[in-house]
Amino acid sequence: MVYAVFGRDLLILRICQALIGSASCALLGMAGARLFSKPVGLIAGLALALYAPAIFFDGLIQKSVLDMFFVCLALWLIALRLATPAADGPHGSLRAGALSSRGTWIALGLAMGGLSLTRENALVFIAVILVYAIVSGGADRFRRFPAPAAWFVAGLALVLLPVLWWLLRAVPPSKRLATSAALTE
Repeated sequence: MVYAVFGRDLLILRICQALIGSASCALLGMAGARLFSKPVGLIAGLALALYAPAIFFDGLIQKSVLDMFFVCLALWLIALRLATPAADGPHGSLRAGALSSRGTWIALGLAMGGLSLTRENALVFIAVILVYAIVSGGADRFRRFPAPAAWFVAGLALVLLPVLWWLLRAVPPSKRLATSAALTE
């Protein structure tokens, strides 16, 4: 997409990757602040910003920048989810909690879908988050247990179904079970 807008200029691509890396630092800092404390979040964000391998990989043209971004985005969304009161809990209204929860679960599905496209081993985390989405309902989880899991799967589907459609149409059957690296041969 960057090539389509700006042409095949590698400097522009590296600047875009640096911006994505900067967003990763901010997301990690916000996740740390939400899960622990503001000083912890500040230290985490600064540590990632000053981490030499992260700086180095931001300058390379490869997918590791997206890996870090999707991991930090997922951590921030998980932090939002853990810090948000339940929709029917004593501290939140049903309407505000339901909207917040729905959007967070969809965004988490989108982030995990993106992460699983850049790192196939991230599919393990999808299973863990899905189990949490089902179990996190508390005492009345059987009344509303499918909702968080359904919103999470909807976010995943928005990212993964177009790739599956392309895979079924464009890739020969002999290569469909291959890894993403084998598809580029």
